[in-house]
Amino acid sequence: MLAKTSRQGFPSVNAPSRFAKHAAFGFSPQGLANTAWAFAVLGVPDQPLLSAISSAAQPRMRALTVHNLVNIAWSFAKVGFADVPFLQSMAASADARLHEFSPQSLANTAWSFATMKFSDVPLLDALS
Repeated sequence: MLAKTSRQGFPSVNAPSRFAKHAAFGFSPQGLANTAWAFAVLGVPDQPLLSAISSAAQPRMRALTVHNLVNIAWSFAKVGFADVPFLQSMAASADARLHEFSPQSLANTAWSFATMKFSDVPLLDALS
């Protein structure tokens, strides 16, 4: 429902954003990915919220499904949020689990990293 709210001035996303920044560590991996996706679809580059999602997701990288990883990467790229330590962790996790990625997931991950101008040589080697 959040992704369908009005964009003009973003009044309808302020309260959820403030809540999410404080609650992100209690979110499930799917909840983190969904929240990042919703704000990206709205085009809301809420840096504190994205930082909270990044901080909450990084220590749980193994709990994130491939779908969660790809959605978070896409969401961050869509709003121009590039948290290098998080992207390094994500790249290492993706590299270790590349066999779980569909061709679409690989393409979306490559697009996301390229959009954020983030390069991880081991992952790029594995993708080629």
